[in-house]
Amino acid sequence: MSKVVNRLIVFVLIGVVASGVALAKNTRKEVTFLQPIWVNGALVKKGTYDVVFNDQTNELTVVKGREVVARASAQLGPKDSDRSDYVTREDDGDPGKTTLLSVTLKSGKATLVNDGNGNAAQ
Repeated sequence: MSKVVNRLIVFVLIGVVASGVALAKNTRKEVTFLQPIWVNGALVKKGTYDVVFNDQTNELTVVKGREVVARASAQLGPKDSDRSDYVTREDDGDPGKTTLLSVTLKSGKATLVNDGNGNAAQ
């Protein structure tokens, strides 16, 4: 009898943990970067990547195949209709140091990548 109760408790706990994971919504978009960019201190070479935003952890992840190339904290904001797939800026006027500011997602929102101090980049 106690084995049955123990197994039932284990199944309930697994269900609770799995439902928490299932509630997290990942928004994925394929983006082609035309030049190397910096994302939260990590260099992302030019090429095609999957950009994934997790709305539960507020984290933006740049993925190439199965390898995570860069991660950054982010937040959802309104989409600007005249913007492209992504927006960058040159740091200190140096064209070799281009930082990612936002990515336009399929959901019609843009993720604003936070700078190293936790402030949303504008």
